[in-house]
Amino acid sequence: MKLFSQRIFPVLLAFVAAVSAVKADWPFFRGDALASGVSKDELPEHLELLWEYKLTKGWFEASPVIAEGTVFLGSSEDRFLAIDLETGKERWHAQNESGFLVPAIYVRDSESTTTTEHGGLLVVGDPEGKVHAFDSRDGRERWSFPTEAVVDNSPNLWEGTVLFGSQNGNLYCLEANTGALVWKYAIPDQIRCCPPVVDKTGFVAGCDGQLHIVDLEKGEGGASVDFGAPTGSTPAVLGDRLFFGTEGNEFLAVDWKKAEVVWRFPLKQSVRAPAAVVPGRVVFGAFDRTIYALDPENGELQWSFKAKGRIEGGPIIAGKRVYCGATDANFYVLDLESGKLLQKLELSDQVLGSPAVDKNRLVVGTADGVLSCFGKKSIQE
Repeated sequence: MKLFSQRIFPVLLAFVAAVSAVKADWPFFRGDALASGVSKDELPEHLELLWEYKLTKGWFEASPVIAEGTVFLGSSEDRFLAIDLETGKERWHAQNESGFLVPAIYVRDSESTTTTEHGGLLVVGDPEGKVHAFDSRDGRERWSFPTEAVVDNSPNLWEGTVLFGSQNGNLYCLEANTGALVWKYAIPDQIRCCPPVVDKTGFVAGCDGQLHIVDLEKGEGGASVDFGAPTGSTPAVLGDRLFFGTEGNEFLAVDWKKAEVVWRFPLKQSVRAPAAVVPGRVVFGAFDRTIYALDPENGELQWSFKAKGRIEGGPIIAGKRVYCGATDANFYVLDLESGKLLQKLELSDQVLGSPAVDKNRLVVGTADGVLSCFGKKSIQE
C-alpha cells in the first residue's frame, strides 16, 4: 500500500485536476464524456443530510446531472425535474406520460452548433423511444426525436452533437441545438449503454457481445472487439483502455487502439453498473453485492467490500474516497486505497442509479421517490 501511495496518488491527483479543469459541475451521467465516474470535488469527511425532495408517487431510477446550480433528473412519475441544489426546491418540471427512467445530459449553448438566446439544454430519452430536449431555464421542450424503440441510457456529447443508443440497435448522432439527424450507425443487437467519447472516436458496448469502435466524423464503424457476452454497462475510459462488466459474469479491460481484450476478471454474477476509474484503481460493483477495486494495468484484485444488496448504480470517486449505493438502502463511503468503510448512510429505499457531485455536495435518488442531498451543514444551520 505504501508503494501505491507514493507512486499512484500523485498521478491520481493530477488526473483529478485535469478533470476539474474541464468542467465545473456534473453535466454528464458519469461526470464527463469519458464516463470516468470521477468528481473534481472532494466531499466533506463526514456527509450530513442537507435536504430531501420527495415525489408524490413513483420512483427515481435515473442518475441525476448537475449544472447551473440545479439538479436535473427524470422520474417514473411522468415528469422531468429541475431541483435547486442549494435548497432542494423544485424550479420547474416537464411532463411526459411514460416518465423518464434514464439519465439526461446537460448541453451548454457554447457546446451547441449555434449560439442561442436560451439557456442550456437537457437531452433525455424515454421508455417510448423518444428523445427530448428541454430548456434548462424553464423546462420548455425545444425539440424531440423519435426512435420507435426504448432509449434506456444517457446521451453523450461530441462537437455540438448528442450521441445516444436505442434498443433498435442504432447509435444516433443529432445536432444538439435542433435535434436534426446527422447520422445513425447500426449494430446487430440492442444498445443499452452510454457511448463514451475520446477525441473523434465513440464506443458502443452492445448486447451483441461486441465493442464497436465508431468514427464520429463519418458515422461509420471501424474495428470491433468480441468480448463474448451481452452487456448494458457503460464503459469507463482511462487512456487507451475501456473498463466494463458483462452478463457473462466478467469484468474486463479492452485496449481500444489495439482492438483487443487485455484482461478479464471472473465473477459469480453479472455486472450492469458502470465503473469509476483513476490511475491505479478501477472500481465497480456487481450483482453479487460486492464492490471491487482492481489494478487497471493487469486486473489484479486490490480490495473488495461486501455490501448487503446488489450494486445497480455505479460508484463514483471523489478525492481519495469511493461513493456507492446499493439495493440494501444503504449508501457506502469507502477509502479508495484500502476499501475500508468510512461512513454508511441509511436511505429510505434501494439505490438504483449513480450519484452526482457538485459544489461539495452529493445527490442520490431512491426507489421510493426520495432525492437526497448530502454535504456539510453551515454554522448557521
